[in-house]
Amino acid sequence: MVSVKYNKVSIAYDDFVAIDNITLNIHDGEITTLLGPSGCGKSTLLRALAGFVEPFEGQIYLGDKEITYLPPQKRNTAMIFQNYALWPHLTIFKNVEYGLKLRLKKQIVCIADINPKGVIEGLTFNSYGASE
Repeated sequence: MVSVKYNKVSIAYDDFVAIDNITLNIHDGEITTLLGPSGCGKSTLLRALAGFVEPFEGQIYLGDKEITYLPPQKRNTAMIFQNYALWPHLTIFKNVEYGLKLRLKKQIVCIADINPKGVIEGLTFNSYGASE
């Protein structure tokens, strides 16, 4: 794992300020839970970490690397959406398989053919997660 830091981050959707000047440090190895009512900004914080929304103020770090304006595909993060992010015409296994095909850039015939140990051994790990 790697530390996550939000430094004085503010995020708005049009005129609505969803996150206002938050500073949060999640240290390497910590498990953190975001709790709160609907609309309080939990998902917005996660979307900002994944790169799907940009703050208008502040910085976001993974480890020592600032990622505030780094495109999502360059962050080496993942996000599981709450609703409607799966292809409804595919099974759960086929949805997972699709992501693996993109990530590993290989043709995987069937997820049942994947040897999890082999997949893990095929990846190298840097300070920001898995890479090829």
